[in-house]
Amino acid sequence: MRNLSVLLLASCISLAMSTAISAEAMSPGSHKSLKAGSGTWDCYVPKSYADKADEFFPVLYISNPSGDPGFRGLEAWSERRGVILVTINDSKNGPTEPNIVAQDAVLGESDKLLRVHPCLRYATGQSGAGAASMKMITRYPDRFAGAMIQVHSAGPPPKHVAVVYVGGRTDDTHPWAAVKTAYETAKGMGCPARFIDDPGTHDTAVHIGEAQAALLDWLLLSTCAAHPKLDKAGLASGLARLQAELAAIRESPAADQPQRCETLLDIPVVANDKKLGLELRQVWMDGVMAAADAAGDKNREHEVLMHAADHPAFASCGPKATKALNERLKALRSEEP
Repeated sequence: MRNLSVLLLASCISLAMSTAISAEAMSPGSHKSLKAGSGTWDCYVPKSYADKADEFFPVLYISNPSGDPGFRGLEAWSERRGVILVTINDSKNGPTEPNIVAQDAVLGESDKLLRVHPCLRYATGQSGAGAASMKMITRYPDRFAGAMIQVHSAGPPPKHVAVVYVGGRTDDTHPWAAVKTAYETAKGMGCPARFIDDPGTHDTAVHIGEAQAALLDWLLLSTCAAHPKLDKAGLASGLARLQAELAAIRESPAADQPQRCETLLDIPVVANDKKLGLELRQVWMDGVMAAADAAGDKNREHEVLMHAADHPAFASCGPKATKALNERLKALRSEEP
């Protein structure tokens, strides 16, 4: 019996040492060629991961048709948004490659070694890797919140999953029309959805780096307080993220504020939140007026004001704001020859 106790103690010590080594290995920064079954994965961990030791972090799973996708120039976005980047190195174009095996192995390892958020997970890939990403999401709908599918029409995703589709106008491999139809189907089902109409080919329409980061921002902000599996603490954390975004908008140049506000106003959970929605509409209208002041000529000023007047959020900006904008439009029209 004593020998058994000694063995159990040794086993516990070994497990604790293994866990400590794993935790240390997942310190902020880049980690390459980590084992996952018979394949590998890479991860990039933002600095905030070490500062917030009790928090679970959103994660973006990245795939590539030829495998080994790399971080796609998204390290700065990872730091800015506090999102872990994970590559699925052995998920490829399909359908003959063992994509599901590779995905499940990486999901298991990332869950084991990282404080990954249980449902704020996102997946992205282009062409066949976009299809693989969508398949992963549909197999684990409760774990995922968003997808960015480039030059492919995979879908539709589950209703709660936000999706960005990128279609290339001159794509001879996967037609633009098919990608646009996939977007319309997802939108019609009630998914938060955006379509990016790119003039490029199957290769050049693919967004990477900061061009992709702006679209990933929308995915994250659209879902961080909206996923049906979020508990009260998760919802509070999501709303705090949105409040921080509003604070950042307030500090940004006035000319940038209307567009940034409109991105948030298009998110139902933001527009419908009494406190956040009201604050956001106030900042938006202040930004619109500042942009109109800086327009430089009457035609541009009229365009800025009319764009705001036509926005769905304008009607709920309150009588004072709507009166001010309408009177300014009226004054501009009275000056027309």
